[in-house]
Amino acid sequence: MALFMSCLSTWILKEYLGIFLEKFKSDWLCNVRLGVFFLWQVCSILDIFKWPKYCILTISILAVLIVSFNYEGNLIKKLVFTIVYNSIWMLIEFLIGFIFIIIGLNYISQELLGSLFSKVVLMIFVEALKRFFGNEKIKELPHSYNMILVLIPLGSMFVVYTSFLMSAGSHKLLHIFWSFVSLVIMLLINLLIFTIYLKLSQDLELRQKNVVYKQEIDLYNRHIEEKENSMLEFRKARHDLKNQLIFLLERCERKEYKEVEQFLEQLIEKAPFDSLTISKTDNSVVDALINYKYSIAKRMGIDFMVKLDIPMHLPYDNADMCIILGNALDNALEANLRSEIKKRYIKLNMRMENNNIAIIVENSFDGHINKSKKGKFLTAKTDKLDHGMGLDSIERSVNKYHGFIKTSYTENVFVIEVLLYGE
Repeated sequence: MALFMSCLSTWILKEYLGIFLEKFKSDWLCNVRLGVFFLWQVCSILDIFKWPKYCILTISILAVLIVSFNYEGNLIKKLVFTIVYNSIWMLIEFLIGFIFIIIGLNYISQELLGSLFSKVVLMIFVEALKRFFGNEKIKELPHSYNMILVLIPLGSMFVVYTSFLMSAGSHKLLHIFWSFVSLVIMLLINLLIFTIYLKLSQDLELRQKNVVYKQEIDLYNRHIEEKENSMLEFRKARHDLKNQLIFLLERCERKEYKEVEQFLEQLIEKAPFDSLTISKTDNSVVDALINYKYSIAKRMGIDFMVKLDIPMHLPYDNADMCIILGNALDNALEANLRSEIKKRYIKLNMRMENNNIAIIVENSFDGHINKSKKGKFLTAKTDKLDHGMGLDSIERSVNKYHGFIKTSYTENVFVIEVLLYGE
């Protein structure tokens, strides 16, 4: 029975963690972690270690947390769902214990049966969670949100455990009834954590999307403004050109060809029809974004070189192009502004072939790279909640088109390469 219930507990835990965390590829280390949890369950069911209950609970939380490392996600997120899992498991066991007391069974002598019932209820609960949250994409919340949410299950475990000991020891039916009601309320509050986490996750994703859409609207406005400025420059140049042609005609009639030649050379150097824009693909999003970043680079003394071979219409969502191209250029500008090297530059190469687009951004930088323990690049921006997009957001947009992203760097050169596949 102990082996059976330990296997059941291990399976339930795998199902639970798989709902909220993305699984790693199974390997021997994953199996070792599951084995550790399984052995601890056997020891707990057989009551091998005569330790205080709070020690047993602490080790159980650690055992679940160890298994959570078989899945992707940051440590704080794993800790939240680990503690919530143990809290609900504990509340269900106390619920079964109260039911035993109400119907007149000795919950201590029937501990094995109660443990089995609690696992069956927990299994039903996890299957219900899988049905409601299995198709949802749970984003990682900021640490401050996680730390607040984790206080709910921790407080619930303390309150319910204390209430159970007091009511069970008093043997008064009224105390047991109100403790039972309190337990049900605490269980419902813990169940709400999953909904709260999902809503906060969706709210965070919506805020980040709003940042992208706002950026896209700003780019459209800048593109319209550039078109209007170009039209004004064209009208002015056309007006000036009429007077210039009259002047040239007079000089030709006088056969003053030397002055005509000099005047034409000066006219060519002024290039009245050229604007300060560098991107002229007629793709409003790409042109507006590149020209805006170009104006910033020029103001900061950064050489900005582009090579664009793309059509007017691209088979990709404009929001994704804003995320990919905008973040890549933002990172390049930021790296150059933090750089102390003399020659600051950005090279952008966009090429469309066979309905697939390749984007290569190369920039100078100071050689300093911020990385997490998992090897991911970290942003140097202070507002990580609203601007925490970076390479992770580029990667999410790239994955929508089954493309890939590659980063490489040498002592003073950083390169990001993106390939997107069209339909």
